[in-house]
Amino acid sequence: MVAERLLSDWVAAEVQLAPEIVPLLRRRYAILRALAVAAPVGRRALAERLSVPERPLRADLEVLRQQGILSVSAAGMSLTEGGKRAYLGLQPLVEQLLGLDVLAQQVRISFGLPMVQVVSGDADLDPFVIEEMGQSAAGLLVSWLRDPQAVLVVTGGTTVAAVGRALTARGERFPHLRVLPGRGGLGERVELQASTIAAQIATAAGASYRMLHVPDPISPQLYEELQRDPLIADTLAQITTGTLLLHGIGDARTMAERRGLSAEQVRSLLASGAQGEAFGFYLDANGRIVRETPALGVRLEQLPRFQHILAVAGGSAKVAPVLAVLRFYHRMQLAPTLVTDEACARGLIHIAKEEQPWQ
Repeated sequence: MVAERLLSDWVAAEVQLAPEIVPLLRRRYAILRALAVAAPVGRRALAERLSVPERPLRADLEVLRQQGILSVSAAGMSLTEGGKRAYLGLQPLVEQLLGLDVLAQQVRISFGLPMVQVVSGDADLDPFVIEEMGQSAAGLLVSWLRDPQAVLVVTGGTTVAAVGRALTARGERFPHLRVLPGRGGLGERVELQASTIAAQIATAAGASYRMLHVPDPISPQLYEELQRDPLIADTLAQITTGTLLLHGIGDARTMAERRGLSAEQVRSLLASGAQGEAFGFYLDANGRIVRETPALGVRLEQLPRFQHILAVAGGSAKVAPVLAVLRFYHRMQLAPTLVTDEACARGLIHIAKEEQPWQ
């Protein structure tokens, strides 16, 4: 507690004396984050990934090289061991300097959530922010996975896949754990499907898992038939025993198009006010369900049974979808833990100041 207060006081004094340190630290931290995720990488490729001009990037890279933070080889640039330690050590300082800890607290209080973690940046502009959200979410999950009764249910998607990669990289073993997919496949890239992510997490953790080899969405007739299949029925029964739910949050239009809805169906869905989507439920701005996708997996009535629900989503474009999902949970009298990024969190706080969060 004393150390945290001293750090906070030091940061406040540093910003007052040298306000130019904030954009500098943000810029160099973004470089370290990119190298931590994508190394080895060349300078031009790094500039493209960070969406910054190559010339000023060259100056920052040279400073980092001289400080022993990064190394250069024929394959590209990578963080040194000291650079990796610097990257991890900078995280609490960046949170303080950018006010991310305060921002997380504001979101938590405004929306009545048990816990909120905010990483720097905007996932819509910097793809490495997704990886950092994944690492942040993985850190939270690990403490819950140690429960000998833990049963983890995961959905699919880009951000949840990042959580899976982060859990895999940690290399921690949970032989008691069961990992289950919360949905079938969307016909998207196989590495983004719930079954693939569940298998990846379980394999890395030495845990058991089941897969759900069914399409998403499905017709009502097929829905009834598949539920009678013994293997599928057993997997669905195991999902009902889940203690932890990890899911992403989608934009309504994007998810509708990924599920193969016709242009007319998409127009009708948006006309109904749909903004956000989570595990097959399309939600309007007030968190009301305006359409449900017929699919096998997590059901509405199962949500209160989870001990922990972890929602992961970020980017400035996700403000409205995340708000819709938070209001949905409020209607269910549930409160998920949220991992998001700076852009989305600031958007949520702006809305909370302009209107009542739960109206």
